[in-house]
Amino acid sequence: MGAALTARAVAARLGGRQVLADVDMTLSPGSLTAIIGPNGAGKTTLVRVMAGLVRPEAGTVLFGERPLSALSARERARTVAYLPQGGTVAWPLPAADVVALGRVPHGGGPGTGRIDPAVAHAMRATDSEAFAGRAVTTLSGGERARVLLARALAVEAPVLICDEPVAALDPRHQLAVMGVLAAEARKGRAVAVVMHDLALAARYADRVAILAEGRLVAAGTPHEVLTPAMLAEVFGVASLREERPDGLLVLPWRPLAPEPGPLPPSV
Repeated sequence: MGAALTARAVAARLGGRQVLADVDMTLSPGSLTAIIGPNGAGKTTLVRVMAGLVRPEAGTVLFGERPLSALSARERARTVAYLPQGGTVAWPLPAADVVALGRVPHGGGPGTGRIDPAVAHAMRATDSEAFAGRAVTTLSGGERARVLLARALAVEAPVLICDEPVAALDPRHQLAVMGVLAAEARKGRAVAVVMHDLALAARYADRVAILAEGRLVAAGTPHEVLTPAMLAEVFGVASLREERPDGLLVLPWRPLAPEPGPLPPSV
């Protein structure tokens, strides 16, 4: 469906603080990449850089062999669909109109007088058809999250980047949404998902990238990366890991005791 989206030696600074340093990452067509890491690791900044929303201090982002920055705004909007975390909508638009905004890069959108098949498919995939006519401001946080995911899906971009898309969802819809994103990858899209749920990352991701303190510390398959030793080092947790016939199960179990600090000076 499209080319890979690649970050090469990306660095970024926000508010005078180094947030990313020398990060290499490739989002490949046909693959779902889970991006995980502690709070403040730089995950959101990285995906915003890769979506062309933040200019890196150093390095570059390529779509295929072409710098993402060389694409026009419309081309970029058609190339990378981005779902921010905690998305809000200020205006009481019907949910279907919000989803239809995903068609604007293609010349569509709300008020065109026709139902775009991409909009209908996206709402069906996210189980949001039932509130198509409701003002999005009246929806619950989980319902609104599904509508905003549908908007990103409706773009039908070759690259789909979602920042914590399941954070506000109940367990059933978490599984359903991750299933939708995995299916989008199987169609040939390059899909990236920032997330904290290790069990969902282990179950649905083709690849897992771990950031810590602005650096990429591990990347590979869930079996390669989601090891008890790595999770202890990066997150400071003991974890349970079980190889199952239907996939890998990984669960954080308890926090590890912090390493003893230096002794206070004697009085």
